[in-house]
Amino acid sequence: MHKYFFDITSEKSRQYDYHGRILAGPEQAQRYAELLALDLEMNVDGQWSGWAVDVRDARGRQLCSVPVRYPDLVAA
Repeated sequence: MHKYFFDITSEKSRQYDYHGRILAGPEQAQRYAELLALDLEMNVDGQWSGWAVDVRDARGRQLCSVPVRYPDLVAA
């Protein structure tokens, strides 16, 4: 088990994850980052669109970055 940190980042800002999560490995960390990005994408006002979830290990090395896409707006 390893500790991973999930920062929410944009070109001009970064919100650090100071607590992290203990997960089995980097594959699980990437899946968790994908889930976080999808959750942020669902924000109604789109405030997180264009940001990313950056995954760091306990040493601070960035392992991957998952973009928060713009939500698909479907006209009703």
